Amino acid sequence: MLGPKRPVVVRGRTVEQVWRRAVTEVKVKGERAERERGPVREVRGLVAHLEPEGEGAFEVPEDYPLDEGAIREYEDQLLDPELRGFEYTYGNRLRRHFGVDQVEGLAERLKEAPETRRAVAVTWDPGRDLEEEEVPCLVSLQLQSDGDNGLEIHAFYRSWDVGKALVANVIALRRLQERVAERVGLEPTTLTVYASNAHVYEEDLEDL
Repeated sequence: MLGPKRPVVVRGRTVEQVWRRAVTEVKVKGERAERERGPVREVRGLVAHLEPEGEGAFEVPEDYPLDEGAIREYEDQLLDPELRGFEYTYGNRLRRHFGVDQVEGLAERLKEAPETRRAVAVTWDPGRDLEEEEVPCLVSLQLQSDGDNGLEIHAFYRSWDVGKALVANVIALRRLQERVAERVGLEPTTLTVYASNAHVYEEDLEDL
């Protein structure tokens, strides 16, 4: 049987702490598996919880595999509705693909009902993604009030490359969280990712 018997949970006050702890857990507790894009070491079920603290909470680690430009490009794509030559982008799926701007919808729902548990957006299109080669890793996200003055974000990944993608993903999700929080008059607080399959590609293991 692949992976640990229980979901792995990592916590941190900075994106760097969460990244390093997630990579360590996958390397130590994960098992080798062959997947569509090659061999990986993986755990099935990982929760990464970030409670940002301090101005440097979202600083990019110096040894992170992606450079600053690639991270900012990914960050921009999360809110950009245009495809710009790609098969899909998260921004397109969230803001145009289904004929509705889900990001604006999240803000409107939270403004109308701050207590709601229905501020949910999806990227997975079952009409095409079960057959396509290029499909979203981020499947859905939810924003909800913490009952005080804060706004939490929860994101579900079907597949999560914690080695190369975690930092960029978390920074982009934070930007979306900040955008909606500003619209509804709340403060962005915690960020939690639930990954059904969290992995590091075998070719990256030595560098992480």
